[in-house]
Amino acid sequence: GSNNTIKSQEIGYWSIPTKYEFVFDEVADISTEITGKLLNTGDFEQVDLQLSNAYLSDGTQINSKAEFDPATQLFKLVLEEGVHLLAEEELVAQLTVDSEVIPITKPQVVDKMPPTAEGREVYMSINEDFPSNSKFVRNLMDTNKHLEPEDFNYEFSTNLNEIDVSKAGEHPIELTVADKAGNKSEMIHSTLKI
Repeated sequence: GSNNTIKSQEIGYWSIPTKYEFVFDEVADISTEITGKLLNTGDFEQVDLQLSNAYLSDGTQINSKAEFDPATQLFKLVLEEGVHLLAEEELVAQLTVDSEVIPITKPQVVDKMPPTAEGREVYMSINEDFPSNSKFVRNLMDTNKHLEPEDFNYEFSTNLNEIDVSKAGEHPIELTVADKAGNKSEMIHSTLKI
């Protein structure tokens, strides 16, 4: 078809006719940039893409414009070094082509970043039950918000059943932590003191 085909984009209850269509590339929490492409090849003088709710993993918000290359019709918004997007959140953007404002569908930020945590010393009394899994790590961090220690999967490389809890001693404990998306941390080294 011709470039003048009217495409309709559902925004809430309103349907906005537009001849411009925009596609985001996959965005993940490990992404260092957000990219996308304007699919129509019509003539335009000014194009502006404003991200309005890209949340970072520390809770702050990006509110910035993407660079646009008219020759390729590609957008790119480079994130600052060390900055990560909040996983499983939706990105909302607004495309302005000349004076036409086009709200953009919201891709979700894919969770690809493993959690991080540090080992710790864990104390228990003789013949007591083992502490809960989450007690074996500290400073557990991930790019999802509102996560509780119970939301993670703890996998012990150390066989706890082989530890003799009937006598005092110190035992090295090795484990990994995975998030709901299955991303696994590096090996965490803790110590159990009975």
